[in-house]
Formats: sequence, C-alpha cells, structure tokens
Amino acid sequence: MDNERINRERRIADRNERRRVENPRDRYERERRYDRWNEYRRSSRNDFTRYRRTWPSRHPHFAHDHIYWYPFYRHWYDFYFWPVPPPRPIIIIELPIPYPDESDIYWDNYEIAQVANVVEQLSVQLYKIANDELSAPTNWNYETLSLMYDVVEAAQIYSDAVDSSRNVYRDTLYELFNLQQTVNSASSRVLCGSLSSIVRENFAQLKYYVQELLWQYRVDSNFESDPFRRPRFSSAALPLELIPDSIGETLACESYSFRWTSPHREHTWSVSSDEQAIRADTLIVGSLDTRGMRGANGVAGLTEITVYYTNGTSSELVGAAIRRGDPHAHRNGQLGLHSDIDRIELQLDPRREIDSISIIADSWISPDMDVSLSFTLLRRGYTENNFLP
Repeated sequence: MDNERINRERRIADRNERRRVENPRDRYERERRYDRWNEYRRSSRNDFTRYRRTWPSRHPHFAHDHIYWYPFYRHWYDFYFWPVPPPRPIIIIELPIPYPDESDIYWDNYEIAQVANVVEQLSVQLYKIANDELSAPTNWNYETLSLMYDVVEAAQIYSDAVDSSRNVYRDTLYELFNLQQTVNSASSRVLCGSLSSIVRENFAQLKYYVQELLWQYRVDSNFESDPFRRPRFSSAALPLELIPDSIGETLACESYSFRWTSPHREHTWSVSSDEQAIRADTLIVGSLDTRGMRGANGVAGLTEITVYYTNGTSSELVGAAIRRGDPHAHRNGQLGLHSDIDRIELQLDPRREIDSISIIADSWISPDMDVSLSFTLLRRGYTENNFLP
C-alpha cells in the first residue's frame, strides 16, 4: 500500500508540474473554453426553465449535515474502486471526454470542471428526450421523469459548486454524493424501463462519469489526512434507519411480460457472464408502465423467484419473504404488487455469485392484458451492522 501511495502521489505531482510549465497560450485557450462552457450553461438553464417536475420529489436536499452523508463517505472511502468504462453509445448526445489512461489517469480541477459541465448538459438532453418519450399521463412516466429531473437538478448543484470552489476535492464532495444518489435512484427506471436505447446508452455514459469523478476524488491525497473528511465517530453509532436506501448501485436489470391465463409464463434470467460475476444484496421487483391500470387485487403476483448461485446452491425468495412477514404477501401465497409504482425488495446473499434467476408470475390486471415486470439487482454494500467490502 505504501508503494502504491508513493507512486500515486508521484504521478499526481508529475501531472501538476506539466500543468505548471505548460505553454501560456495553451493555458489561455483552456480558460477561454471554460468561459464558453459557463456561458453555454447559463443559456441552457434559461431554456430548461420551461420544464417542470411532474411528480413530487422524493430525494433529499444535498445540504444535509455530516451524519446523513457519513454512510456515503464511509462506503466511498473504504471500498471504492476504479470504474470500468461502458461501451460507447451508438448515438452520442454529448461528445465523450477521453477516458483516463495509464499515462495520465488523474484529473486536475480543470478536467473535473469539464466533466461536471458535460454531466449537466447530458442530463438535460436526456431529460428532454425522455420527456417526449414518456408523454403519456401515467404514474410510472411521471415518477420516472421526476427521478430524471432530480438528476438534472443535482448536476446543476454540483456544477455550480465546482465552479465556485477553491479546492474542488475538499469543497464539493457532498454535492457529488448528492449527484451519485440521484443517478442511482434513476438508474433502475432508465436502464430497465421502456425508454429508447439512445437514452439508456447515454445514461450509462453519464453514470460512468459520476463513478469516475468519485474515483478521482478518492485518489486525491487531500483526504488522507483531512480531519473533517475523516469522521471521528464510529459507524456503530449510526442507526440502520438513517442509512439512505438509495446508496445502492444498480448492477443489472431485466424485464419480462407475464400473462393472466394459465399456465403462467416462467422466465430464466441468465445473470453470470465471462466478464463479471455479480454479487448483489437486493433484488427489486416493480412493474413497468401499466398506463394506470390495475385489477381488483393489484397489478401482478409473484409465485416463485429462485436464485441459483455459481457454487451450485439456490434460494427461493417469495416463500422466504412471506415467512418474514413481507407486507406484499397475499392470501393466495403470492407476493403482490399493488400499483404501478409499488416495489418489492427481496434480500439476497451478497457473499455468493449469482448464476441465474428463475421467475414465475402472472398479471392481475385483466385476461387480455399482460403485465411487464422489471427485476433489478442492487448492491447497497452493507448489512444490518456494517458495510461489506
């Protein structure tokens, strides 16, 4: 670890020295581009004022006290890793920023500001496209657009903080956590829902930029000895109910259609791949756009969800949830989704790698209408008592 720290600090010092001795003309051009970004940002915000949030906001304001952000800080400081870039979008909305490479993997304040600007502009463009695609007046559409509006708002807050900060790494960490929280909250709707591929692919790009920003903040040496950013109280003193649910990261998602009539459809979701083994601690089930329709008992019933792990073991989640007293339990032995904005959270073993998930469900809306359910694997990174590495 000492050698890694020394090498990291040496490479940051080399990067800063190159910036110090760069050609004055290059520095002048960089400053001019930065001024043009700010001018474009101001004009685009004026244009965005005609949009409004279509559903009440459910995410907290960024200006929370230190206790609220401590779980974010702890998870970020102890366990954060360098993210893997996603595939380039087929249709690029905002010109991608070059990914860091081995020769210069650390960003300075100017590059942080550049990324913050791109994240804001990309979030605005994605919201505008989604606003057209989700024009039908349904609860699912309203809630999805509201979550994407939260991302725009958080990106604006973060961009403003970066622009006005003296030390971007020390002064804007909570604003970056707020941006991370809103992006994670919107991920399951955007990446798993009925939005077009241009929105999904570019949102994955936006999510990567936020992850890369978190990594750039983490490798900055200012946090090693900063007493304010290194809280003095123990995580054991923080009650579980104060840990924000949306700290989780969406790992994978899939959606399937289920019919009313028997035999009910059974789908198998193959999760494992050669590239990455998934370990998740939560499976979230919800319905996609039902256009506000529901049956007498709700939207859909889950009969069986069996998770098969790569070590040959398996877990049946529906029965386990009913035995724990899940409020979604129905008298017919199923777990029921009551509306199109209802969610069922099922606990997984985060120590085992997931191979596949077998799902049996049925629609409760009407015999002539199937229901589409989304299944999202989430990693929140903690158990009831402590964080998981």
